[in-house]
Amino acid sequence: MRRLRQEGIPTIIAALTADIDWVSTGLSSDFPTLGPRKGPAGVGEFFSAVGSNLTFSEFSPKEFYAVGDKVRAFREFLDTASAAEAYRT
Repeated sequence: MRRLRQEGIPTIIAALTADIDWVSTGLSSDFPTLGPRKGPAGVGEFFSAVGSNLTFSEFSPKEFYAVGDKVRAFREFLDTASAAEAYRT
């Protein structure tokens, strides 16, 4: 994850169009990484929230589906117990 933060995230953000809609299903009031974001700056905010609130031992995109101009990614991640506890409260 450290290498992704250092090298990959700027590359991902640079490849996005200005009208990107980035959605992590849920409400940001429930957990900071959830909710919709708009534009490359919003995607950057998502990754900042991930880095500030989660500690991954694994983060693996598993499936990608493209329909028209939309892409859905399903991923699996292993995180710390503190994140699991935050979802319960």
